[in-house]
Amino acid sequence: MQLRVGARLRSTTSVAELIVIRVPGQDVDVRCDGAPMVAPEQAADPVGDTSGDLQLGKRYCNADGTVELLCTKPGTGVLTVDGETLGVKAPKAMPASD
Repeated sequence: MQLRVGARLRSTTSVAELIVIRVPGQDVDVRCDGAPMVAPEQAADPVGDTSGDLQLGKRYCNADGTVELLCTKPGTGVLTVDGETLGVKAPKAMPASD
């Protein structure tokens, strides 16, 4: 799927929703629990809860940092891009203000 920055994605297996923050120029396959992510208007209302693995406000990225997604609605599932599992991006350390 060809993604652009700012695109919204919704899981078809849970209620999780994400926004694309960073994406490479080529097509990528974004999935949640093995099912493709779709635009929110294309997704049916899944049965699931809002607690779980994907946390509100957390950024999920791949190891080399070419794909970054922001969770806007929490839900359950494991995010993958082209078969690679996405992890929670660590916050940047702020300099000490002595």
